[in-house]
Amino acid sequence: MLKPVAMAMLACAMLVAPARSLAQEEYNFAGHEMSVSDIVKEWHNQNLYSAGSVLSKMTIKNYFVGLAYAYPNYLLHAGVDYLLGLDTENIFDGMVLDEKNGYFKAEVFTELVNKVEMCYWRTDDGGVLVGVAFIGDEYRYDGNDALDPILPGEDLDDRTTVCVNDLMFFKINSGEMIWRPRTPEVMCGQKFDFRKYDIELPRVGKNIKLTHNDNPKKSVVLKWTGSNFTVSKN
Repeated sequence: MLKPVAMAMLACAMLVAPARSLAQEEYNFAGHEMSVSDIVKEWHNQNLYSAGSVLSKMTIKNYFVGLAYAYPNYLLHAGVDYLLGLDTENIFDGMVLDEKNGYFKAEVFTELVNKVEMCYWRTDDGGVLVGVAFIGDEYRYDGNDALDPILPGEDLDDRTTVCVNDLMFFKINSGEMIWRPRTPEVMCGQKFDFRKYDIELPRVGKNIKLTHNDNPKKSVVLKWTGSNFTVSKN
């Protein structure tokens, strides 16, 4: 699958041009919003993800805005509203934007999917590796594999929740505008069931912490080598 380059270019262009909230009508994705589960399925299975920039220097803002436009999701779009300084209701309880260190985190303690986190690493070959993590749960109808949006006034007693914790990487080669998905298995050499871990991307330093929810002895650190990660117990 190839995502339209123009979509992410528009997203990045918004950082240097006046913009209105993504929640407003012209950016309303009602009826087309993706659940986090949908996003996770797509970014793990698609062969090619394309994104571009009209700016000479990419920042964590550009990367996050591009991701949000590629995957229409309320949590991501609310994060873009914050990053662009738009006059909208701030749904977040915790927010960290560290442009110097290339790090962004948004937390919503009252929602099930309560954290999205992004950072990036410079690779030895002159490219960039972008990392994205989701932490939380989503509602699912009992006995229905398809996730549906929560409707106003809906009784949630007939729903159950599913964990959508996940970590994904995208490699952007020097001089290109293409994000190529790289799974943790490819980048780390082993599979992880992220539903069992809390994921912490680095704001300072370069290593990723995976804290096991039930057994601290199973917690690991993914240590950055300049091109991939090695798995360590500490």
